[in-house]
Amino acid sequence: MFNSIISKLSNEKYDIIANDILNKLENSSFSVRNNTNDNIIFLINLINTFLCKSNYEQLRKLEKKLPNLLCGIGGIAELINKVKHGIQILRILKFLICHRAFSFQSMDIGLVLSTVISLILPKRQYELSEEQEFKELFEEICYLLCDILMHRREQLYHTIPTFIFIIQTMFHCFKKTQKSF
Repeated sequence: MFNSIISKLSNEKYDIIANDILNKLENSSFSVRNNTNDNIIFLINLINTFLCKSNYEQLRKLEKKLPNLLCGIGGIAELINKVKHGIQILRILKFLICHRAFSFQSMDIGLVLSTVISLILPKRQYELSEEQEFKELFEEICYLLCDILMHRREQLYHTIPTFIFIIQTMFHCFKKTQKSF
């Protein structure tokens, strides 16, 4: 039901809901103790549904709040502990990168890349997951990086070292451990 309502909302009601979601994102990323896994999962799904069901004009209005949205998503990415939630976050970022309603600045690309880094850091402690989920996480990162190159090449210019760092980190997956004699 919520899905069909979003694109039909008046501008005022859409702004109220968008601001409420951004406030929840901001509060969630700064108050770790009040967050449960269920709250974080709900917020990820809410953001995904809200963005995907918004029409072009609504997303254009939301574009002004893109840095806040990206910061909030990055904060949520720090709190998750399941690979499948990381995959969902990457898909949200991919939607934002690919959609023409949003005009990114270099800073915005930097926020996206820092979120990716937070998802792949070695110190990251994910709950036990199937190997397939890790493969899917790897693929989603590759797709996101490719979409950044295709759709936001000019904005990537100032953050290219971070982009290369992510690619180098991902190549470590292909290293074979050598046996010491």
